[in-house]
Amino acid sequence: MNYEKRLVRKLLQENEEFEKYLNEQKEYADWIISMDDWLWFILLQSYGTLGNSKGGSIAHESAMKYSNLASLSKTQRKKTIGKLVKENGLRYPNKKAQWINDSFELIAGLGGARAATRLAGCLSNKSEKLEFMKQFKGFGDKYARNAWMDLCDSDFANTIAVDSNLNKILDKLGLLVATYLVQEKKLVSIAKSAGITGWELDRLLYKFTNQFLEI
Repeated sequence: MNYEKRLVRKLLQENEEFEKYLNEQKEYADWIISMDDWLWFILLQSYGTLGNSKGGSIAHESAMKYSNLASLSKTQRKKTIGKLVKENGLRYPNKKAQWINDSFELIAGLGGARAATRLAGCLSNKSEKLEFMKQFKGFGDKYARNAWMDLCDSDFANTIAVDSNLNKILDKLGLLVATYLVQEKKLVSIAKSAGITGWELDRLLYKFTNQFLEI
């Protein structure tokens, strides 16, 4: 039995751990969406996890709330961002601090976090949503996709945020040197065979990589 078939078999098996994790991820997405300024939160979380998943803690810092940063002078805001970027262990701290400050100013130009969030919430399709996110510094195709996937957005239900974390699995599938589109198409096909969405497969492969490598 080849690796693809073993992977599908693993996914078809009842697994309370997998189910619990997916439910937690969906509940977390619902919690983010419940914020009237979720766009700012998801930007911070994305900057935090770029290169180091633990850095996402910066999105939960009270001092990093858009409203709190908006109450500061430009100089104070830059100092606060720089300090918390380092305290939360973000990789490339100087670059990330500048990106966050630039994103703050871009959102301010859109009328603030609530107005920008309303604007993002009115986007009607996947293409518009990707282009919207890519206007922020540091957001290429991968992180633009992942931001919406973190929100469990329905337009990204069959999207895979393929990155280096999946290289060992892609290698086992014979897809390591394939194009992104080929990789995503195959992974979505595997998800369909297992009766789950691409989003669910993406979350499971990222969280339980070692389990899937051992099959």
